[in-house]
Amino acid sequence: MFGGEHLLGGISGYDAAENPERVAFVQQVTLAYLRHVLGLDSFAWTATQAALTGAPHPMGRLESK
Repeated sequence: MFGGEHLLGGISGYDAAENPERVAFVQQVTLAYLRHVLGLDSFAWTATQAALTGAPHPMGRLESK
């Protein structure tokens, strides 16, 4: 996630403001990955990977080992 911040656990305070687009992005990528790993739907994960590698200004990148 480009430009995102990381909280090391705990509960965000009332003054913590997160970009709704980033929150939605993390949700979509996470859901696509889980559906792929659980064997429910590989298309969403493939589409997510393609969208991140083919976008002119992606919100992030995927790395795996």
